[in-house]
Amino acid sequence: MELAQGPIGAEANYDVKLEAGKLVIVAKYDGVETDAELSVKIDAGLFMDKLAALIPGSIDDAILAVIKGAMLK
Repeated sequence: MELAQGPIGAEANYDVKLEAGKLVIVAKYDGVETDAELSVKIDAGLFMDKLAALIPGSIDDAILAVIKGAMLK
């Protein structure tokens, strides 16, 4: 499931997607003489737990728990 994508600059772009329960973040550089790609995959549930822990208060925990449940289906 595609979540977000867009340019970083004239020669680079990013792609964020959900794939088999993992959050996948890809940064691509397409230069004149060089191409490069960096891909990071993290368990979507773990990411949401870490995000909830970073935000003070408890209202966000409930909201992120609902989003986490939807992401893992």
